Amino acid sequence: MNFNTLGEFLKYFSESRNYTYEYIGMKTGKSKGAISQYINGSKNPSKNFIEKFIEEFKLTKEEKENFLLVAELGRTDFLKEEIKKYINNKKPSNNVSDEIFTSFIQIPIYGMASAGNGLIEMDENIEEIEYISIPNINKNVKKRDFACRVRGDSMEPHYHDGDIIVVDVQDGIDIRVLNGQEALIYQENSKYLKRVFFEEGTGNLILKSYNPAYADYIIPNHELDKVECKGVISMVISMRNKKFMF
Repeated sequence: MNFNTLGEFLKYFSESRNYTYEYIGMKTGKSKGAISQYINGSKNPSKNFIEKFIEEFKLTKEEKENFLLVAELGRTDFLKEEIKKYINNKKPSNNVSDEIFTSFIQIPIYGMASAGNGLIEMDENIEEIEYISIPNINKNVKKRDFACRVRGDSMEPHYHDGDIIVVDVQDGIDIRVLNGQEALIYQENSKYLKRVFFEEGTGNLILKSYNPAYADYIIPNHELDKVECKGVISMVISMRNKKFMF
């Protein structure tokens, strides 16, 4: 039996074994409401739920394969279709990178809200972190990397509201080597996702937005010890153009 969504699988599984939503929730550490949301598609399950479900229930080989497949597909709509095409040995559409999707990796995805001057806020302290499966083309995505959903217009016209940005986490990197790159910059309690430039002569750090409506943010050279680079943008999934950008 084939399933298009994880919700379809869970509904079939519940009915075929006469399990209530409460029972499935009890076995996996989730509420009845959470299971209902997974089934109606209003919420994606966490990686922990997927692992716990496999651990608690004795699935047949076919059931396990179906469950893992729809769990992977339960992300963005266009990724679902492209992964299905790959599984069926079909060439991906021209709207998506022609790179071969040889493997996938799950990384956490946070909401990102654009505020004044291009400042960002990420929902890192939510109770249940959502994960997204990313095609690990050329093994360029690491488990410690993370993704953000773009909100607002500070990065237009290159990135748009709803796009997904993958951040390549690089601990301890010297920010001076990032001239011209897009990076996630922390300055004390503030976070910026901007292009990094250094001013000739002064050595001041200039953080630029793509959108000209946002002024440059300048950090004096003598304050660079308060600045930390958390990572650089390694991949963008454009939801408007339906393609990957590296």
